[in-house]
Amino acid sequence: MIHDSISNLVDADTYESVDDVTKAPVEFLATRKCRPLWSYEDITSRMHKIKSAEELAHFLQYVLRVFRDSLPGAHIEQRWAQEALHLALSCSSRHYAGRSFQVFRALEMPLQSSDLSDVLSRLVETVAEQGEDMQGYV
Repeated sequence: MIHDSISNLVDADTYESVDDVTKAPVEFLATRKCRPLWSYEDITSRMHKIKSAEELAHFLQYVLRVFRDSLPGAHIEQRWAQEALHLALSCSSRHYAGRSFQVFRALEMPLQSSDLSDVLSRLVETVAEQGEDMQGYV
């Protein structure tokens, strides 16, 4: 049974069938009752790790398992990682860009050299910004 926290979900790979792995996040979403899935948190210069990023990564593993099993050979992780990185590098909302970087990290895909150049360019654009929240983002 799933309660208020995504951390109550067991590892997605413990389920044998797609039907079983699909039920757990659906039940979790049903318990949210129009509330946010996780807290609005930003990484700051003092807080480098946030619980919501871990919960997002855990939830992502369920979604990936469903798609991987339903569409074998579709390279879902690679395609999703590219989209997450593109959004992270082009989004004007720092929060959405940060969440997109978290999705990219959770997918555990290697960073291509061309992508590294884009990430470093984004870093250069933001590193001089003042404020604790911006420095946490950097």
